[in-house]
Amino acid sequence: MAAVVTSLPGTAHAAENLPPAQPLVQDLQTNFKACATGDAPAYVATAPVVTAVLHDPEEDNQPAEANTVAGEFEAWWTDAAGVEQRRTHASYPLSSGAAQRWQLPSDVPADTVVSWHVRANDGTAVSTWSSEGTGAACRFVIDRVSPEKPVVTSEEYPEQQYRDGVGVYGSFVVDSPSPDVVAYEYGFVGGPYATARPDEPGGAASIRFLPQKSARTT
Repeated sequence: MAAVVTSLPGTAHAAENLPPAQPLVQDLQTNFKACATGDAPAYVATAPVVTAVLHDPEEDNQPAEANTVAGEFEAWWTDAAGVEQRRTHASYPLSSGAAQRWQLPSDVPADTVVSWHVRANDGTAVSTWSSEGTGAACRFVIDRVSPEKPVVTSEEYPEQQYRDGVGVYGSFVVDSPSPDVVAYEYGFVGGPYATARPDEPGGAASIRFLPQKSARTT
């Protein structure tokens, strides 16, 4: 803990620099979506932008001291030869609480699990990495091949058949032949618009829908 020096009645300043706070997983994003960890990496079409919100303790400030902090990013993966590859990036210092970003380089390979983490640097001290302790590394896979179009089936609302279904729930099963599909984005006329996730990659997902008015489904 930093020592405290009192200069005027009611005024106290930290005599030692306090390190920035450890970046939290919930404050990290890959391509502007929540950090994916563990055995469920995010799938992206190109080398992504990663984002981190970094904080430096307010108690750290001396009079006229700017409360700024920079990010130190690292990304790593194992190449086809079994050798670990690592890329790093230092962001420009910004105000505490600001989002800091890194556009990963184009040499990040496709079809490979890539991990990344970040730590905060206030110019004097650094935080622990976002992956340390109770944290975790964010993970993603670049997949440049678009999945095949899913097949949609429904017992209550068969394709190309008109049904008066206002107020009647229907189940729709969506299934793509591609083995690596992890989510289906869908929408009905007038809403809702949402995402359905299969139990495992490449699996089917079921969507429940209650029509509120008569319309053709597409």
